[in-house]
Amino acid sequence: LIASTALDLTVRIWLHGHTPSSNDTPLASDSGGWECVQVLSSGRHKIMHCLNITPIMIPSQVTPNTFDIILALSVGGVDSKIHLWLANGNSVDSLEFIRAVSLAGHENWIRSLDWIEMDRETEVMSVASPSASSSSTSVGEKESLTAPLASFMLASASQDKHIRLWKLQVGKSDTPSDNDTIACTSLGSRGHILTYRGFSLLLVLESVLSGHDNWVMSARWQPPVWKKEEDGTNTRHQPMCLLSASTDKSMCIWRPTASEGIWCPDVKVGEMGGHTLGFYGCAFSPDGQAILANGYSGSFHLWRKNADSDVWTPSVTVSGHAASVNDLCWDAHEDYLLTTGADQTTRLWAPWKEHVIDMPVMPSTADSSSSPSSSSSPLIHPRSSWHEISRPQLHGYDLNCLCPLYDPENVRAHSLASGADEKVVRVFWAPQPFLDTVKRIAGVETIESSAAKAERPLFAPVADESHAMDGDEDDEGEMKMPTPSPPPAAAQSSATKGNAEQLAFLESTASRAVKANLPELGLSNKALMDGDAANNMRGMTHVQQTMSGTAQLSVGVPPPEDYLLSTTLWPEVEKLYGHGYEIISIACNYNGTMLASACVAKKSAHAVIRV
Repeated sequence: LIASTALDLTVRIWLHGHTPSSNDTPLASDSGGWECVQVLSSGRHKIMHCLNITPIMIPSQVTPNTFDIILALSVGGVDSKIHLWLANGNSVDSLEFIRAVSLAGHENWIRSLDWIEMDRETEVMSVASPSASSSSTSVGEKESLTAPLASFMLASASQDKHIRLWKLQVGKSDTPSDNDTIACTSLGSRGHILTYRGFSLLLVLESVLSGHDNWVMSARWQPPVWKKEEDGTNTRHQPMCLLSASTDKSMCIWRPTASEGIWCPDVKVGEMGGHTLGFYGCAFSPDGQAILANGYSGSFHLWRKNADSDVWTPSVTVSGHAASVNDLCWDAHEDYLLTTGADQTTRLWAPWKEHVIDMPVMPSTADSSSSPSSSSSPLIHPRSSWHEISRPQLHGYDLNCLCPLYDPENVRAHSLASGADEKVVRVFWAPQPFLDTVKRIAGVETIESSAAKAERPLFAPVADESHAMDGDEDDEGEMKMPTPSPPPAAAQSSATKGNAEQLAFLESTASRAVKANLPELGLSNKALMDGDAANNMRGMTHVQQTMSGTAQLSVGVPPPEDYLLSTTLWPEVEKLYGHGYEIISIACNYNGTMLASACVAKKSAHAVIRV
């Protein structure tokens, strides 16, 4: 069974292997055996964003070893209410969901719904019993339902920054009920009592969780754990542990306190800084020892729990572009791969050469043919997998092309140029931490030669840059080629001085920046040198260093997503102007002395290659 919701304002119920009646529409040849058996309307202008369906399995009081099944479908969306439908799960061929109740409480769109079945409880369900003629509750009138046969918990996450927990307890009802109808009794702000197919369903608000500073986009329960008892049977245990993800760039793990049962955030992890829009989804691993979140740009964020210290730490996960990849190339020494694309990022990929230690299984005492000395020694073998280890450029325009800057003398190694829709070629030079990272992870030697000190042509800065970004238009509305004028003597002197400073900067390994910063409204990565970093880090805690991007990755593993965003940018050392349209191709000669670029053109006059 599948339940789906869409922008057509409907919820559709699909069954697989359903035997159509004579009145049903014949199945399409490509349906795969799936048939839509019911369409539920959510109402006019009520878009439903999320839904969840759970089977309520109640041990049968008539037939041993069988269950009465009630299917509970919850749907939430823009009307800020949770709509609950119920259906008889014992009769699949005649399955029909009936609207039961709408739960109010949230003050904004509902983004996530998730059910769990709680461990069996022993307490008696005691609720106020309303009179038959009125929906109000009379003081003193009590009805003790039978001990709950099953208990469930529903978590709802909303854009009102809150999570609501709704508890559903199922008991046997003494009140007869028509099998095809649902009787709903309101308990005011305390909840509702539903009577369906001879069962009473008590639905109450358990708790409201407050701890996020922005929209809560997802809430997921920890999966159940199966424990093997002494008698050899497996017992199901449901941990009361909830994970939530928010656009405030954090995830929370919620647990009730042991003494009072008050739900509180037990663990909070997330990003600090960066240019992301927070988390949009989350999930526990099957064993509950890892949590995963996904961001707006398609990135994954993984944390694992340290069994010794109970500390959650970022871990290695997969990454990739969030839009089309427009160009890729190997670096000058073919040690790593560079890619760029329409997601406005340039990414660097390298093999992670880790060493895996396999401990062999010890031979049994009955196996006398095995040699203890040979079987007890560990087997060490290398394993390589490709990962993103740096994100040199985060841009505000779609990136179209890039190329490495070749350097046969290995003086100006690890540099690249990229072109985008902004009509400017930008040149980047790797910071010192990148050299350490690529050596530690991929085994790439980054020792730079100091023997070759001959002067090489550098890309001279343009004195007047005002005309370079956007060219003027002619009478026909076409872009005119910019005509740079010779710079004055003062500008020439400044350019010569700038060239000398750039040359000294590029040829000195010690002058490599420790990181780069990207201003909030800027496009250029600003270099941060050793002295600047020391001044910034003075008096800062490790958390503050991590937020500012000055903390270093201390282990030989690929960096996590938040580190890629904040710490692996490459400083920009040059801008090249001249094109009047979007740059689509760049290339560097194999001596590393010339760079050629081309742009789109509407006329032959613009179809030029600039060197």
